[in-house]
Amino acid sequence: MTTTLPSAAPQDGVAGQHAALGMRPEGIVSSRPTHPEAQWFGTAGLGLMVHWGLPAVHGNLETSWSMIANTPWDAAGAPGNKITPAEYWKLAADFRPENFAPNDWIAAAARAGFRYAVFVAMHHDGYTMWPSRSSRFGVQSTPVGRDLVGPYVEACRRAGIKVGLYLSPPDWHFDRKHMSFNYRSMGGLEGNRKDPTVPMFDEHHRPAVIAPPSADHLAERRQLFHARIRELLTDYGRIDLLWFDGGTWDNDARDLALSIQPHLVINSRICAGHFESTECGFPAEPPVTWMETCYCWQTCDLLMPNGAPVEVWGYLDRETYKPARWVADAYRKLRNWNVNFLLNVSPRPDGTMPPIVYQRFQELQKELA
Repeated sequence: MTTTLPSAAPQDGVAGQHAALGMRPEGIVSSRPTHPEAQWFGTAGLGLMVHWGLPAVHGNLETSWSMIANTPWDAAGAPGNKITPAEYWKLAADFRPENFAPNDWIAAAARAGFRYAVFVAMHHDGYTMWPSRSSRFGVQSTPVGRDLVGPYVEACRRAGIKVGLYLSPPDWHFDRKHMSFNYRSMGGLEGNRKDPTVPMFDEHHRPAVIAPPSADHLAERRQLFHARIRELLTDYGRIDLLWFDGGTWDNDARDLALSIQPHLVINSRICAGHFESTECGFPAEPPVTWMETCYCWQTCDLLMPNGAPVEVWGYLDRETYKPARWVADAYRKLRNWNVNFLLNVSPRPDGTMPPIVYQRFQELQKELA
């Protein structure tokens, strides 16, 4: 029997972001892990993703991408959804998640049927949500003054769901003197430019002559990325899943992670990992390996040029979420193809989860009963 999945959202924004990050679209190789303690992923079904950080203070920004000028997928929202990198990073002074207590919403997610979670420990903006010993920019250097990864990990363990962490290989704060913040002249991590006739923008969105990163700079950033992997996998006990996003091929990162925690499940965005993924769109045919579809549960009133809604990874102060019935229908059809469904939610700037999220959890629990 052939199953028809919900119509896929056009991939304009996703493809554009991946190209700007220097990700290669071909050559991804996934193979299921052989470790017996990694087999849970194939039957997990429903996962919760959590994008959260500095842009929550603003309330109308996508995580990291809001500092990139001239992104075509969300141009209809400019300038209200754009700020310069310098302004973006200044939000750290006002990021004070004094009420961050993930036990409640992780437990509610578990009751609704979620079996694993993926928390963004660091996105492309370079802000670490744990007191990294390898970073000068994160909770340890701003008014937050507390670890935000640890409470999340403990909350997952209490609720009995698998612990996942998202870690970005790109670090735009570290790279800020060697990259363009104009989408039209971005070209990945090695300083390649999409169009050499388009001006490069500095961290104030001013045209500038920007030298590409040196070999030493690239080596240092790779070492920094690997050091963060070591910290996350040694400071917080057992982690079940690592979700890498963006950058050049790095099987060494995968091998390093597995040398520390051999049971890990790792995605295939920057390495030959264990599962592939679609983003803001559903697979067109049954996969031959493990697969996950990630989607924003939030809705946005912005439309891409082709009329599709923009998916915003981060907190929006409108606090509007897609219906639980939509989630349940998509989930059932994805599971017919053994595809996991990873849905993103975003806490408020003070660390609390919007009430609508708890409501959707309760509604989804009933839909899936």
